Amino acid sequence: MDAILRAIGNLTERLEQMVSFSRPLSLMTVPIEAGKLMETAAEKLGPACKAKGVRLTLASVEKLPELKGDPARLEEALLN
Repeated sequence: MDAILRAIGNLTERLEQMVSFSRPLSLMTVPIEAGKLMETAAEKLGPACKAKGVRLTLASVEKLPELKGDPARLEEALLN
């Protein structure tokens, strides 16, 4: 019975992913400081990296250009 319930849960999750993927993506395009975006992503990734013995460093983020894009989607891409 547990195996059936796990399989149903897996199928439900995959179906939700497919439905989400098939919907049109709504993007908010705004000016973004690339350096700030990188710093935020590094701060969020820092604890996981440290726990795995990985050192994460950023260099020259102040020289990065301004971007136009969706901050949430860009951060998600960096974190993945």
